[in-house]
Amino acid sequence: MEEKKPAAIVTATERKPELVGALYPFPLIEDGDFDIPSVYCTDVVGKEIMVKTGNIFHLVIKARRIKSTACNVIAGKNLEVPKKIVITAHIDAYWSTPGALDDASGTVVLLLLAEMLRDYQGNIGIEIAAFNGEDYYSAGGQMDYLRRYGQDLDKIAVAINIDDIGYVCGKTAFSLYECPDEIRQKARNIFGNYSGIMEGEPWYQGDHMIFTQNGKPAIAFTAEKLAELMATITHTPKDTPDVVDCGKLVEVADDLKDFIQTF
Repeated sequence: MEEKKPAAIVTATERKPELVGALYPFPLIEDGDFDIPSVYCTDVVGKEIMVKTGNIFHLVIKARRIKSTACNVIAGKNLEVPKKIVITAHIDAYWSTPGALDDASGTVVLLLLAEMLRDYQGNIGIEIAAFNGEDYYSAGGQMDYLRRYGQDLDKIAVAINIDDIGYVCGKTAFSLYECPDEIRQKARNIFGNYSGIMEGEPWYQGDHMIFTQNGKPAIAFTAEKLAELMATITHTPKDTPDVVDCGKLVEVADDLKDFIQTF
């Protein structure tokens, strides 16, 4: 498309929460590095534009790029040993939302877990990474982590990502990615001790994927009713603290502490 140099790209999307979540219209193209002016609109507006095919009309886009600086926050303990467990959540939120479930709840679990492990003296390293930029087009935090620490990926025994947990409805769900039998069995045994935690379906839109795609075992925690969340709450102004059950955050932190102490 860039070679053909169109004047603009207009995408029109209908309401389909089962595919794209609660946003309407959905930002089908959302890329700040894309040099062709692009906008998105509802299917209703799209049809109004289509009937003008062959005519000239004016499209006005008021946008600008703003340079910004952001940081990941990373804490480590016992990292001089050969292997480590990486636990991640993301500290940014989508621009239109308070981000209570996505992902302040995950960040709270990181803080709780850090407190629980303050006297940890085990045999494996602990790295807690609060990523930035997960909810934006470039996944900047993930990319920065790979640039800085990609040479140490072989030290990772397992990466654990926490995103969209604590929803007042349903349980917390974990899913396993490329885990060897030993870690798979440990996870199921430990997590099975907690009544509010169950094994759920894999999902592929989180920070755990940078590890899986680089051949590292990963575990992801999210809400059992993730599909419901995506269709009604996530990335909208409805993602407020009143939809969070704080007891579920404590349960996940306890659960992860027990899991880490088995290594």
